[in-house]
Amino acid sequence: MTLSPATADAAQTTTAATCYVTQGDWGMWCENIANIPAYSRATFDSQIVGRVTSSFSFFNCWSDGAYNGRNNIWYWAQTDDTGAYGWVSSVYVRTPVDPMRDSVYQMRHC
Repeated sequence: MTLSPATADAAQTTTAATCYVTQGDWGMWCENIANIPAYSRATFDSQIVGRVTSSFSFFNCWSDGAYNGRNNIWYWAQTDDTGAYGWVSSVYVRTPVDPMRDSVYQMRHC
């Protein structure tokens, strides 16, 4: 199943999310839409390397990428199905702000 950015964005705004930046590695745990694609580059027209199947996931860092319908922030994560690392568009992740930061910590840039 492939989610369009518009569908993902609508799902993101309907639910209050739980996200937090982890001290030490400056990654992030956050709610996300389940079964989302991870791409080889931070753009929708690159190869899908795997899927993040869980709905609460760890994201290692963030970077700028292709515009995704809301902004140009993409998160680096390990996929659940293949174990490969790839880029996940922020529209699939239920962050309150992109790039993610909470009241204490800023998520690290890749």
